[in-house]
Amino acid sequence: MLMEIKTVTNAAVEYLRTQIVTGNLKANQKISENELASTLGVSRLPIREAFRVLENEHLVVNVPRKGTFVSDVSMEDLLGLSQVREMIESHVIELLKNKNIKRLPLVEAALEKASRLPLPLEKNTEEILQYHVAFSGFHIKLVEAAENYRITHFYKALCPSLTRYQILYLFFPGSGELSLQSHRQILSYIEMGEYDEARKNLLNHIRYTTEILQKSLLEKKENAG
Repeated sequence: MLMEIKTVTNAAVEYLRTQIVTGNLKANQKISENELASTLGVSRLPIREAFRVLENEHLVVNVPRKGTFVSDVSMEDLLGLSQVREMIESHVIELLKNKNIKRLPLVEAALEKASRLPLPLEKNTEEILQYHVAFSGFHIKLVEAAENYRITHFYKALCPSLTRYQILYLFFPGSGELSLQSHRQILSYIEMGEYDEARKNLLNHIRYTTEILQKSLLEKKENAG
């Protein structure tokens, strides 16, 4: 029985996570426990457990006596995530330097996979996730290449929240090609053993995407006002 509940909970978590990161469930939108249970054809218990998991991932917030809501997409959250990314990914470059690791076949494979994908349709959830996984795979495989499981675990814990912003960035004109160029340059510098240049380009890449997203969030806030 416990295994069955956990399996149903995992399915509910996956469903809700997908709906949130792709924007089908909007920031600050209330999620009805009863409606969701009815939609998925499950009891309310696994839904409550799914809410707890997603709250730990900062994708939903529980407001006492009001219910569960999709967490906000905010400038503060974006900057916080970007700062942590800079800290982790730049340190990963340092670890690669210390270990003299230059060949990164899994990172190269992730880059090659991303380069073959066309831009997804904005309403096609499956294509959006596939496209995002391919592009974010570069960064995840780069972190994994440092061979420090605690750093990898910590980085992956950020990924659900980070995905919401990365998917927003995917639809900026030319963003895919710019990301590919940046990723290729970073990988090239590592392969040549020019780790400081790789780190500099990596930080520029993260800061550029953050700047673009900041402008987008500011425009949305001004239009809403």
